[in-house]
Amino acid sequence: FSADLVWRLPRVRTLTGALDKIVNDWQINSIVQLRSGQYLTPTLVGDHNNVAGRGTQQRPDLAGSAINYRRTHERWVDPASFALPNFPTSVGDQSGFGTAGRNIIEGPGHAGVDFSLYKNVPITEHIGAQLRFEFFNVFNRVNFNNPGTGGWDPSNLANWGRITGTGDARQIQIAAKFYF
Repeated sequence: FSADLVWRLPRVRTLTGALDKIVNDWQINSIVQLRSGQYLTPTLVGDHNNVAGRGTQQRPDLAGSAINYRRTHERWVDPASFALPNFPTSVGDQSGFGTAGRNIIEGPGHAGVDFSLYKNVPITEHIGAQLRFEFFNVFNRVNFNNPGTGGWDPSNLANWGRITGTGDARQIQIAAKFYF
């Protein structure tokens, strides 16, 4: 879901002079974004099946419930839900490609609200200035990055399935714009 808002506040026509310049010509803007998590595919490290160029798309076997795991940023996906598939024993043997399906892990969602307040300063009919007060991620919500789901290796699972980063924290900026 994404929604944008732009609202030029109504003018108070009875004002004159400096009070007119201060009170009138304000604008409020906002962007709201709500997204579900990206679907991710667990993959094996290296070329388990010795098929050269397709080695990066090989998946582990599903050995548990990666989908219903209690998720935290420390361990979004349980690495014990996967196992190393059998090595193919003959031509055409597909057992080494793993039973874990594509896009079986849903990453964390995203929710963000940006807000800005503009003061428009008309100088002439075609020339003006604008003072901007902008707030990105105004509620300072933590939006986690996707967990690492590539390169599953039973001998090295320290960071596999963990979230090791977040999106930007609240940012505030003040800017001036001159247009002609």
